[in-house]
Amino acid sequence: YIEGLVIRREYPEALNFSPDQIREQLFNFFDVLSELHSVDLVEAGLDTFGRPEGYVQRQIDGWCKRWVDAVTPDTVNCDSTMQWLQDNMPAESGKASVIHNDYKTDNVIFSLENPMQVIGILDWEMATVGDPLMDLGCTLGYWTQMDDPEFFRQYRTMPSDVPGAPTRAEIVNRFQEKTGLPVDNFAFYFVFGLFRLGVIGQQIYYRFYHGHTKDQRFAMMVKKTDVLQRMSEMIMRGEITS
Repeated sequence: YIEGLVIRREYPEALNFSPDQIREQLFNFFDVLSELHSVDLVEAGLDTFGRPEGYVQRQIDGWCKRWVDAVTPDTVNCDSTMQWLQDNMPAESGKASVIHNDYKTDNVIFSLENPMQVIGILDWEMATVGDPLMDLGCTLGYWTQMDDPEFFRQYRTMPSDVPGAPTRAEIVNRFQEKTGLPVDNFAFYFVFGLFRLGVIGQQIYYRFYHGHTKDQRFAMMVKKTDVLQRMSEMIMRGEITS
């Protein structure tokens, strides 16, 4: 048990953070991800934890299959995104790292004494060893910013589009500085992050559509999937580049 602060969609009013404090905290949040990707696998006893070879291809194939298996008649068509991901798949980064696969602000614990500091990471069930750039893409998929289309900002899950919050371009630059890994195909990793979230939402909606759950909150998932696809299409057309 770790006592601390978890930040969800909005900053707690009690924090009363200035834009500079928000910026510092969110950069620290990403620096912890960079530190995770720098863990020595052999020293940590994790060198056999996953299969890093072919990780990117397996992820794309796996999430595409999950999408196909979860499609419902009222679902947006994502064929163009699946094909684009296959066609634009970059080479492996060449680095195998511990990756969290769901790194976001409500999956970390900030210190109560110093809210700038991350003191714990939660929800490790999807963690493995793989390409750290794909892990970055997972987090970018959650990251809205102030100049994003309003339809996308409405579905934000983190307070990332407030004054002071770093942009995706700033995050990528910081990540490159901290890890030494070039992020040469930003669009691919961002679209992957969005598509992955869309698949997760559609899997939840599939259960609701077929009566496996009556929770009305899940009825909205099909709309979120549509939003994520619209955003992906804008990136694939080059209308959003960072």
